[in-house]
Amino acid sequence: MPKYKSISLNYQEEFKREKEFTIDLNNDEINCVLESYQYQDIKYYFIDHEYYNRDKIYGYSDDGARFALFSKAVLEMISHIKFIPKIIHINDWHLGLLPLFLQVQYKNNKDYQNIKTVLTIHNLQYQGSFDRPLLDYCMLGDEVFELTNHHNLVNFLKTGITLVDCVTTVSKTYSEEIKTKTYGDGLEKILSEKKEVIGILNGLDINDFDPKTDELIKKNYDLSRMSPKKINKSFLQTFFSLPKKDVPIIVMISRLVTQKGLDIILKGFHDLMNLDCQFIILGCGEPHYEHTLKDLSKIYPHKFKIMIDFNPTLARFMYAGGDFLLMPSLFEPCGLTQLIAMRYGTIPIVRETGGLKDTVEVYNEITQSGYGFGFQSLNERDMINVIKYAFEVYQNKKVFKTLRQNAMKQDFSWRVSAKTYKTLYEKLLDKNT
Repeated sequence: MPKYKSISLNYQEEFKREKEFTIDLNNDEINCVLESYQYQDIKYYFIDHEYYNRDKIYGYSDDGARFALFSKAVLEMISHIKFIPKIIHINDWHLGLLPLFLQVQYKNNKDYQNIKTVLTIHNLQYQGSFDRPLLDYCMLGDEVFELTNHHNLVNFLKTGITLVDCVTTVSKTYSEEIKTKTYGDGLEKILSEKKEVIGILNGLDINDFDPKTDELIKKNYDLSRMSPKKINKSFLQTFFSLPKKDVPIIVMISRLVTQKGLDIILKGFHDLMNLDCQFIILGCGEPHYEHTLKDLSKIYPHKFKIMIDFNPTLARFMYAGGDFLLMPSLFEPCGLTQLIAMRYGTIPIVRETGGLKDTVEVYNEITQSGYGFGFQSLNERDMINVIKYAFEVYQNKKVFKTLRQNAMKQDFSWRVSAKTYKTLYEKLLDKNT
């Protein structure tokens, strides 16, 4: 990965300088430094260049050049570490040009000819589109423009999708949704024509997110001893200056952007506040959502609180102290928030799309199976109705305890997903034989 400025300085002294090398870009030789970091039996490599010594990881006007350089550097470093990979697995638009460099500029290098490529899409909305002169910087030429062209721009993600051997997404449902006009963001045709588009669920670090051992929450608990969750709930109410009442607490830990269903929440907000509940939001994002929600917190000071922040510690308080997690997303490639919430026995209320549909089994009152609540339509009425139903279930403490236990029993670790990736890799390599 690039050696970003934000990498903790605590680790800097453990970085080993491997080699300085040059990359041919912009009709020039650009100097890069290859560094490594050893963790247990895995060696991580970093590309050090002034492009990455910035306050933010991305969001700059020259991001096209920054990640074109990184894509080329990844391929160039292979010869310096004396390791020829069988598969290069890239993520999102940032490395979308790597398979193009591989196909055009390394096609005559016998060491590179059997390398397979995989691209994982975490969110199709972000595609990396840049003006045509970027190809001159990459020394690729106009003859490859049609491979990269989308709306007369060089589209990194479209390029990657076109050229890699296999595309994966982070849930099965999302892998099908992105082939439709509704969710395809203009790339649905190319994705529909791609033979290999596979959904493999994201995994969760179950050692890090474990209410039994989590040092950040007020009181630890697990499946066999659930009562301390009440202590975490009481602490959450105290922290946010909410009345200590036995009412359901809904939490939302999210970017405050349209994708996350903020418009639906705002349309149904007053109806929600008419219910006997408390609502807490943690997140930051688009200013108009931040300002509107702050104003609403002044109207309902004893029922609704919002913290405009990205605060992982506070998020743990909310996972541990909340009763329900609200995720009414317009689309959701996978979502980790609902996986973490279930790990802490906080029941998700979700719109059934993408990874939310794949991970949240809706509660069935007849069989008492399932561990969440869902709705399908993009409207506030359905959201409020399913919240009302969830609150009815909450009143039956025995049933709600079963719901919590069902949620906490789910295995969303990397164990299952890792096996699926291993199978995919083996299938790709079989094509070489």
